[in-house]
Amino acid sequence: MKTIVFFLLLTGFSGIAAAQTVFAPIGAKWYYSFPSPDTVDRYVLLESEKDTLIQGYIAKKIKWTDYRLYTGQNSSPYYDTTSGPSLYVYVSGDTVFYYHEFFEQFAPLYFFNVAAGDTIAYRLPTDCYGPTPGLDTLLFYELVDSTEIVYIDNVPLQRVWTKHAPELENTMMGIMGAYMERAGALDYYMLNHLCSPYIPETEFPFLRCYTDSSISYKADSRPCDDLRVSIQNFPTLRNAIEVYPNPARETLHILFPSGDATIKLTDISGRIVDIQVIKNDVRAVFDVQRHTSGLYLYQVITDQGIHSGRIMINP
Repeated sequence: MKTIVFFLLLTGFSGIAAAQTVFAPIGAKWYYSFPSPDTVDRYVLLESEKDTLIQGYIAKKIKWTDYRLYTGQNSSPYYDTTSGPSLYVYVSGDTVFYYHEFFEQFAPLYFFNVAAGDTIAYRLPTDCYGPTPGLDTLLFYELVDSTEIVYIDNVPLQRVWTKHAPELENTMMGIMGAYMERAGALDYYMLNHLCSPYIPETEFPFLRCYTDSSISYKADSRPCDDLRVSIQNFPTLRNAIEVYPNPARETLHILFPSGDATIKLTDISGRIVDIQVIKNDVRAVFDVQRHTSGLYLYQVITDQGIHSGRIMINP
């Protein structure tokens, strides 16, 4: 089996750059669909906003927004949005790099100079699975199953299919599926396999649409920004939620418009670290001093809908 191993850190990168790949031009948009219960419709939008300089590299800043429409039988429909930390990517030859928060440097994301039988190795933090004594990183592998050229709006694009390789150890974090020039991962969220930065819940999303000034890719017949019902018809719970301070050092205050609410705090893996059920009040106060420093998620569930967001805790 032909094997080429690519290391995630730039210092170990051994790929051979060829023709210039285009990725995340200004104005590019990615729409990701997520499987949801009948009472929720959802998509995540990524948008390439502008060029910015990071560690000497001119990178594209990509913002993401999570759009949800709640249509529960026991409450009026509510539209909610959540924004997260921006992503930063740049291209060198046939490789797309992104800024990895754990390593605090750019690292390879997509390789387009590969062939069937090649092995791709991503070096990832062990925190993805829990601390490993004596190690802060591990290698995770994917096998290139095949490559092909596809034409989208008459533009030839390289598409790479990968798969888990039973004969290799640590094959559980790969993209697993197809990724394509300009669009990136088709079957998963753009960074779903890389553990950092924060990503939406790992619900096996797929790329519904990708658009830029040259191509328009659609995976299904739904409009890219479709949420079943016109979102302009519904108020947003987000505007009525107050969360402070951020970062929180001793106590975290969450104010909400309803007299009853369930409020959850989770770590970025989705594990619940605190929960409160509030009756006949509009405020919840959490003691955060016992939590380790880092990024946490909160969820406010009321009869008016659900709002999710992020908070930094630095006790």
